[in-house]
Order: sequence, then C-alpha cells, then structure tokens
Amino acid sequence: MSENEKTPQRADASPAAHLPFLAVEHLSIDVAGKRVLDDVSLALETGEALAIIGASGSGKSTLLSAILGLLPHEGRVVDGDILYHGTPLLRNTALQKKLAGRDFAMVFQNPGNYLNPALRVRRQYEDFLRTHGVPEKERQPLMEDRLRAVGFSEPLRVLSAYPFQLSGGERQRTATAITLSLSPKLLLLDEPTSALDPIASLEFLDRMKAHRSRGASLIFVTHNIRAGAYLGDRLLILQGGRVVEAGPTQEVMKAPQESYTKELLAAILEVKS
Repeated sequence: MSENEKTPQRADASPAAHLPFLAVEHLSIDVAGKRVLDDVSLALETGEALAIIGASGSGKSTLLSAILGLLPHEGRVVDGDILYHGTPLLRNTALQKKLAGRDFAMVFQNPGNYLNPALRVRRQYEDFLRTHGVPEKERQPLMEDRLRAVGFSEPLRVLSAYPFQLSGGERQRTATAITLSLSPKLLLLDEPTSALDPIASLEFLDRMKAHRSRGASLIFVTHNIRAGAYLGDRLLILQGGRVVEAGPTQEVMKAPQESYTKELLAAILEVKS
C-alpha cells in the first residue's frame, strides 16, 4: 500500500494543501471491548466511488456507522478522527448530526432498517421530507419523481402500500428513492445488493453510478469484490479491522499485492469455473 493510501492529508496542513472531501485518519474503534477497526485511514474525493471489501466482521459497517455518528452504545472511538473538508467530525457532533440524513445518507442492507412495516410508504416518505424542511407543495412531485427514477412505473401504487406488500427488491428501491430525495453529497452503501438477485443488483449499481455522475461521492461496502470493482474507482480491502490493501480498482484487480486479496480473486475464478 502506498504512503498516500495509508496517510491522508491532515487538517492542520498548510492552507495551500489539498484537503479531500472526506478523510478517515488512523481510526480505531472498540465495540463491547473488542477492537473492530484498527488504525484505518482513507481519503475520498468529491465525485469518487470507493468500494470497501471484506468478510463479515471485518469492520465495514462499523466504519459507515462512525461516519454518520451512529456507533452502538457499546462502541467507543479509541483513536483517530473523520474529517469533512478538513473539519474533524468526531469532535463536532453537532455538525455530524446536521450532515446525517441530508448531506450524508445511507442505503442499508436491510430496508427494514429504514421502512416501518406498520406505516404506509407515503406516510414515511412525507415524514422524512417534512423533517428535512421540504415544503408541502413540493413533496408529492418529488416522491413520484424519485420513485420513477429507481424504476417504478406506478409510484402511486408504491406510496399507498405498506412495506410488507412490496417485494424485497421493491423495498430496497423504495428505501433508495427516499435516501436520494435530498441529493446527498455522500452516499454510504451498506451491503445493499446482498439480498438482491443478479439483475436487480446490476440495476441498483447502475443507479448508484448515475447518482455519482451528478457529483456525489460514494462509499460502497460489500463482501463481493466483483461488485465492488464494478462501482468503485478505488478498492480498499479490510481484514480483521485493518486495511491490508488499497489502490485504484484496475491495479488491485490485475496485480494484487496481498495474499488475502489474491484469495478473494481466486474465489471468483473458482465460482466461474
């Protein structure tokens, strides 16, 4: 791993120095007394997509939770920080809360984390828009537009439904539409394709590419290195809470340096054969 991958530019650098859109600097996190992230660093530029690859328990979702300020009660930041345009977030919880939901948004692995099964989609969608200050007269056209953008030809049917009346793929698309409503600058994707079939997965990733083309930055965490390579400009490989490899996608895929990355790529070849 190059030195630039390991150590992003610090916020206290000279005024002329470049500051990335988002930087994670030497972040270590314990959850229930166990080290889940260990000295993790990365830098994300505006409009860039970073795919973080790792097995279950490697710390991927914990990293996203830390960016949003949503660590579990037993979670504790041991060292490091997260910087937004050079501003430390872990010491500025008010800014972090302001960013979460509007400028920073997450698509979860399980839409159940986002959709309440006891409320119709319309009620939940309107509550989200109301909370973030969208005027009432703008809500209906915005909801219909975003639902069409994620592939629904009948948005009114979706709005009138309860989540349990929608298929798993439809719930995922609905949650994505809500998340994208405010055009977030940073989109965090937490294993969003793991429960989708191959066609639905590809459609989802293409929608994320379209959102990124409008200037958004993306962090996509997945155990599927092939999906990560399809969406990500760069790959970061996590193993046991530590970064074991990072670099441009084509370089990592064609010439991996670490044994764990080689094992991930070998597994793809075995499945194909």
